[in-house]
Amino acid sequence: MAKHTSPLPILIIGGIVTILLTVIGVWFANHDGLFEKLWVMVKHNPIFWITGLISLAGTAFFWKRDPEEFTFGEAVIQIALSLVTIVLFFALFSYWFTDVQDVEFWNSRVILAEHWETWDEQKEDSKGNYTHTKHPPHWTLHTTMNERVSISESQYENIVQRFGNQSYERINRAYRVSHSDGNRYFTTYNGKADTEIPASVEHSFTNWVKASKESEDSSELLARFKELLKDYPSLEASDYGPIKVDRVIQAGTDVPEDYCAKLDAGLDSLLAEIGARKQVNILIYLVNTTDERFEDALREHWVNGKKNDVIVILGLSKKDKNPVNMTEDGVLGQHLIRWSGVLAWVDEAKSGEDGFRQLLAQRMVKLKNLKHPPEKIVQEISDQITSPIPQGGYKRKAMADFSHLASEIAMPWWANVLVVLSSVVVMLMTGWAFHRGSLTGR
Repeated sequence: MAKHTSPLPILIIGGIVTILLTVIGVWFANHDGLFEKLWVMVKHNPIFWITGLISLAGTAFFWKRDPEEFTFGEAVIQIALSLVTIVLFFALFSYWFTDVQDVEFWNSRVILAEHWETWDEQKEDSKGNYTHTKHPPHWTLHTTMNERVSISESQYENIVQRFGNQSYERINRAYRVSHSDGNRYFTTYNGKADTEIPASVEHSFTNWVKASKESEDSSELLARFKELLKDYPSLEASDYGPIKVDRVIQAGTDVPEDYCAKLDAGLDSLLAEIGARKQVNILIYLVNTTDERFEDALREHWVNGKKNDVIVILGLSKKDKNPVNMTEDGVLGQHLIRWSGVLAWVDEAKSGEDGFRQLLAQRMVKLKNLKHPPEKIVQEISDQITSPIPQGGYKRKAMADFSHLASEIAMPWWANVLVVLSSVVVMLMTGWAFHRGSLTGR
């Protein structure tokens, strides 16, 4: 049977495939560096290579069988489309159906908040018909790390009150119906410490360790400390927006809440200053146990934390379980620091030497109890983090150093089946289009 000469089938199927691949490609382009990281995992998946070979073999078979209906040029185009489809599909499915996705907190401060007024837009087409669009108001804050966070009207007003200033900018808009709306109000940070607003913003990253087999629970330690293992903190709403993290976690301890609040605020202020420069996020975990194996349990439970975390564990016990008629200092002095451990993604110290984690833990143990003001604990943490690297200062380890674990990360079997079927469907669609149509109109 003669080959159809209409290019319509190719145009239809080609358009569908092009749109699909473009959407996936644009999505990856908007996630800077994500594709390159996922490619490390994809190339270790044997099903990916098998699928590619099937595509090559199938195309070669149909070209050899009937080169008049399926020309060499069309075979080359189909191979190229199939391989691009397979690569993008495997990368996308690897992102969706493995545990490689993770988030971390980047810490800085708010430097600007904006209020964009609502405005009405009206356009007239060539036939004299009018279309009306109402643009709603919105409020955003900006941080020193060029992050933008959507906030509410009341949160914006709180920032204005905190910063103590507000400015106005008239915006010239085409097709605006009214001349009294659509403008911009904004407030800026004045640089004073007492008006500072620390900000924590979530960012996604590829966590090879979390997704690998090495991160599977061994359960014995987890079972032992089950009641003391808390969930990793998440972003919380605050008076200024969803930019707050509870940095002090209590597990079985009863340290006064106002002390924890001051400690939390001190860490926020510290991170507003050094968070971006040192690429660090700090948490303090207060736990009621003298068993130092809890450090390993928390490491397992939180998979060593996020890649920029410094998690300071303080193992506490009370000198007197029922103190009576004590001052606040006396109550805090009852909370003894029996041991300390630190979780952080840093290079391990050389044999016989103390590295960052050990030196910071030693600083905490030397405090002996919580009688010290929260500022003292924050200062000790700050001093160790900002020390020169050769003297045990903090330098986070790059997640790329763990990319070798990509070979241990596997999609579920059903996800492999699904991505293979999806790739085959695209290959069959393009093959059918080339069989039913012609690129040259022969």
